[in-house]
Amino acid sequence: MTDSNVWIIFDQLRQRDPESLSRDERLVLAFGEIRTEVNHGGFDSYLRYFYRQNAPIAAVAARVADCPVLADLIDEAIALVGPDVLDGHDDVLYKRLEEIEHDLHGLDQRFYQLENTADFDRAQGRLLARLP
Repeated sequence: MTDSNVWIIFDQLRQRDPESLSRDERLVLAFGEIRTEVNHGGFDSYLRYFYRQNAPIAAVAARVADCPVLADLIDEAIALVGPDVLDGHDDVLYKRLEEIEHDLHGLDQRFYQLENTADFDRAQGRLLARLP
């Protein structure tokens, strides 16, 4: 599958009602979201906005796509914030994100290095291959 097809299908999934997505479609969506959002604003941005609700799914997606280092990185970000904080009130989350800003910056750098060295488009293609 070409790189552009990976992103075209991702964009199509973004337009759909999340409740209508199958498990495998959610994996594709979550994998694409973390790539897109961390590349554009770092883990702070990804975890600050509604994408954070799919962070645990993104970790599963990374494992299914045979990207265990990425999955571990996502799990580390979730653990830094705290799963209860991630699912809690925004004001508590924002305060926590400020407290761990330096740690998140380190995760950003590791993510960018992975994005530049791993073939995440191919991994995303493996997730797409699971779709009917």
